[in-house]
Amino acid sequence: MNNDEKILNKSPSYFTPNKSLLSLAEAIARAPRRGLYYLRKEILLDGLIFEDCAFENCRFHTQTGDFVIRNCRISGNETVFFYEGNAKKVASLYELMNAHVNNKKIFPNFFPKMDKDGRISID
Repeated sequence: MNNDEKILNKSPSYFTPNKSLLSLAEAIARAPRRGLYYLRKEILLDGLIFEDCAFENCRFHTQTGDFVIRNCRISGNETVFFYEGNAKKVASLYELMNAHVNNKKIFPNFFPKMDKDGRISID
């Protein structure tokens, strides 16, 4: 073990962030974004709050659905939404319900996998 490795192994605890600092960082990250304008941006929604913002031709991503969009405008024919993880499962359930009620698939790419006997899988 060289001297650098010895120093790293004996680093004092102040090099490790404590819980209060992590809580502060989480609170800052969760603070609402207000009155902002986004043009052609990749927006990772999860864990964020947007208020009175405008999004034009942005690409939105969610895995959890844990976000808030309040009093915002979303516009542009290049706007795209990506549902992954648990958010995609919820979208699949919604599409299944839509297909059952309206007798048609609105977003076929979200329709759950179905076997030849009509049993569905969402995973």
